[in-house]
Amino acid sequence: MLARDADLLIEAIVERLDAKQRLFVDLAALVAPTAVLASNTSSLSITAIAAGLADPTRSIGLHFFNPVPARKLIEIVLVEQTEPSLFEAMAELMRGWNEHLVTVRDVPRFIVNRVARPFNAEAFDAKPSVCLWS
Repeated sequence: MLARDADLLIEAIVERLDAKQRLFVDLAALVAPTAVLASNTSSLSITAIAAGLADPTRSIGLHFFNPVPARKLIEIVLVEQTEPSLFEAMAELMRGWNEHLVTVRDVPRFIVNRVARPFNAEAFDAKPSVCLWS
């Protein structure tokens, strides 16, 4: 299947707003006007990514966690311009893929990364209480 024939395109490129915006605009020009443009971004605003689209109502965030086959969690990122029917269709599709859904607002780092970052940072900064030398 070619990208231009797809009903759903999920980008997972470098975490740079300009690159994702450019890709969304290029894809929108290539695919049918009903095709869904989704971003797998873990930290960028879906609203900002879709800002250059003539029709941002067909954009949504689908943030999968690595490794995707083993981690069955997905954040569906809703933005003001997302059509409610699009959310329902994506939620149904993700359930069909046996994903556990979390609906999130378009806020920095969404839910999981936003909550996990402080814990991860503390773990990296923590001094071990026991050192074993061999």
